[in-house]
Amino acid sequence: MPDLTEICRVIILKKRFLLVLASVTLVIGCSYFLTGKIIQKNYYETVARINTKPNIKVTLLNYKRGLMHSTADLEVTVGANNPATTQIIPLRQVITHGPIIALNTPNGYRVKVLAGQIKSSLGANMQKMLQNATKSEDPLTITTIVDFSDQATTWLNLTAIDQSTETEFHVEWDAITGEIKHDLNFANYKGTVKLPLLEVSKPSWQFKISDLALVLDTSHQESAYHSSNLLSAKSINYSKQGLELIKLQDISTTLAFTNKDDNLTLDLLTKVANSQIVNQQFTNDTIKLQANYINRDTLEHLPGVSSLSPKATIDLMQELTVNSTELTFELPKHFTEALLSYVSFEMYRASPLGKYDRRPEQAVLQDISGSINKLVSGAVKQRLFLDKGDYYALNFNRETTGETNQG
Repeated sequence: MPDLTEICRVIILKKRFLLVLASVTLVIGCSYFLTGKIIQKNYYETVARINTKPNIKVTLLNYKRGLMHSTADLEVTVGANNPATTQIIPLRQVITHGPIIALNTPNGYRVKVLAGQIKSSLGANMQKMLQNATKSEDPLTITTIVDFSDQATTWLNLTAIDQSTETEFHVEWDAITGEIKHDLNFANYKGTVKLPLLEVSKPSWQFKISDLALVLDTSHQESAYHSSNLLSAKSINYSKQGLELIKLQDISTTLAFTNKDDNLTLDLLTKVANSQIVNQQFTNDTIKLQANYINRDTLEHLPGVSSLSPKATIDLMQELTVNSTELTFELPKHFTEALLSYVSFEMYRASPLGKYDRRPEQAVLQDISGSINKLVSGAVKQRLFLDKGDYYALNFNRETTGETNQG
């Protein structure tokens, strides 16, 4: 016969175990509930902060909070200040929250404490269009992990595409991937976006870029803003009728903005290690654009560049110089002339007059090259450009203007 004392002891232990289990369950449930409430509050605050920025608006259509997962439907309006160029992008986000969550990232599975995960996808109609174009059920994934320190990491993956139209226009690209570390306001961020291959072609021509990469680095403080972006590619090729007409290798473009005390500084530097334009070859060419001390008053009174004639553009640069803005624009001499000549040749061939021109293409190209050379020489004589030997300089700072006048 079982001992009554032993039975009571077992019953008490079971009750204690159930009590502890219920307490743990309650604590975990409450913690997930509270985490969901905190994330919802932060979500609303983030949307409100974004809507204080110019030219963008986020409309939160719906937010449903669950114990471990919440969903949000929203519309992002880009170009909100100009109805003619406004774009509305519908998004759906699934938010996973909790004191402890298991995350499936491109770098493998992770367990995070006091964090949230946001998976973003396009609205149903745009998602369907992308699915049809890529032949993939999950064509675009944007995954963000948010720590409670308001720091986040976002991964981007857009699946590869290989499509041709009835007119034999062909577009192909490899999967686009990216990883960006940022705060919730995207005021400070660093990251990289990569596109291994992009190819656009028709039976008569082909344009191809390989190993395209964009490196982002931006910091924003109360009195200063700095952004430095690097765009690079292993090669850019254009061929026509099987002939390689433009070939650029090891290209990099650095674009940096600095805004401090309402003065903007811009630096753009493009380097091309090796290039070929038709039958001319070049090495180590550099394109340089610098603009220093552009103040807010000057920017607010600038007309649209698209509405300026070439002379008005020069006049505008001189006006900027008067307002203590330093401008420098340098172009590699022979590379620029060759590229302008070939682009002008293609534009001429596509024009009605060019279609009736029966001369051999090489003769037409030589004629246009001579005209471009005369045009640039005229610009040098008019002191719009300074001939610096290997490059032309359009430089309107005071020192150079003085040198030009003395010449």
